[in-house]
Amino acid sequence: MKPVWMYLDEAAERGIAKNDSDIARKLDVSRAAVSRWRKELDAPAEDTAARLADLLGKPEIMAECAAARAKTPEGRRMWERLAKIAAAAMIMLASFSSADTTAGFEGQYAPRIPILPVFRSNGVSK
Repeated sequence: MKPVWMYLDEAAERGIAKNDSDIARKLDVSRAAVSRWRKELDAPAEDTAARLADLLGKPEIMAECAAARAKTPEGRRMWERLAKIAAAAMIMLASFSSADTTAGFEGQYAPRIPILPVFRSNGVSK
């Protein structure tokens, strides 16, 4: 399982957020909340996890956060499995969209499969 602080670091590395205060503003949470996530004392709630997933383009963050909040080992394992499945699905979608899907289709149209945003910032799933 990837802890939330690693996603926060990734946001900084990718230039999405300059620091924890910036990510707090982008996620509409307090700087103290981000600090608790970084120290693994807490995990983002569902709506905040959805905003973070949208920000980074990684829907598996939703399951990772749910795993961190799970109250039982069984619940945690289930959410961790779902996080792995979501990550694998995104890798497969990325490979479909980046592969040349027209190979072997001389004269025929073969559309590319676009990667659509999984979550919108308003919390509505697509």
